[in-house]
Amino acid sequence: MINDPTTQKAVSTAAYSASFTTAAGGAVSVNELALWIGILFAALTFVINWVYQAKKNRRDVEVKDLEKELIKAKIDKLAET
Repeated sequence: MINDPTTQKAVSTAAYSASFTTAAGGAVSVNELALWIGILFAALTFVINWVYQAKKNRRDVEVKDLEKELIKAKIDKLAET
């Protein structure tokens, strides 16, 4: 069973994968992990706020344009009478 080349390759790959995962996990402490997660969430918060602020600015410009049109229509109506 262990003499089968496919089995040997699978066992070898699993052993190297486990070794790499253990080494990578040991290289990063809990504090470093928390730091990177904090940086990630800070960046995501910045991007999300930027997107929503851009949408709010677009809506504000649309409202201002509509108010201008409404005022112009009222002035035109008053000028006709």
